[in-house]
Parts: sequence; structure tokens; C-alpha cells
Amino acid sequence: MHADWERFWLDCAWLDARQTMAGSWFPAWYLIEHPATRIDEPLAVRDPDAPPAQAFKLTQLLLALEPGGYGAALIAARAELRRIDARLFRHYMSRRESREEDGGQQPTR
Repeated sequence: MHADWERFWLDCAWLDARQTMAGSWFPAWYLIEHPATRIDEPLAVRDPDAPPAQAFKLTQLLLALEPGGYGAALIAARAELRRIDARLFRHYMSRRESREEDGGQQPTR
């Protein structure tokens, strides 16, 4: 987990580690990096409507929709993630492109 925490800060360099809520983006990032992982709702969510919490829920939805293929629901969920945070969306899409190029395998780092 420590290695993932370090990678999170490298991958999400736009976040300011000095900001109290910056680490709140970690659960969504973690799901993007480890799509087979099942994480229940984080217990310490101060504001379920905050962008990091919304991104986490949306990432869960995206991962559930992906096996069904490219359709209207997946497109809408991706658009919503982009609206919440365009940088996290670009990170998500970069991982999807890598998985498609590798025949659906999770990218290794």
C-alpha cells in the first residue's frame, strides 16, 4: 500500500500534498489502478458530495459498466468523471487505453 501511496502522488502531481483533502482522491485513483479491487464506501467521508467522494462513486460505476462494452451509460459516466475532475479523467482514460492495447490486461508498473 505504501508503494501505491507514493505512486498516487506521482500520478496526481496536480494535487497539493499540503492541502488537507488532497489525499481524499486516493480511493478513486486506487480503483483506476487496481480495477479488480473491491472497495466499499470509505468510512471517513466528511462530505459525500465533495468531488473526491463523487469521483470514487463514479469510478466504481465505471468499473461496473466497462464489461458491458461501450454504450450510452459508459459514455455518460465518463463525461461525469470529466466534469468532476478533468485530470483524474485523463488518468482514468490513459489506463483504459493501456488495458486495451495489452489485450485487456491491467498495466504493470
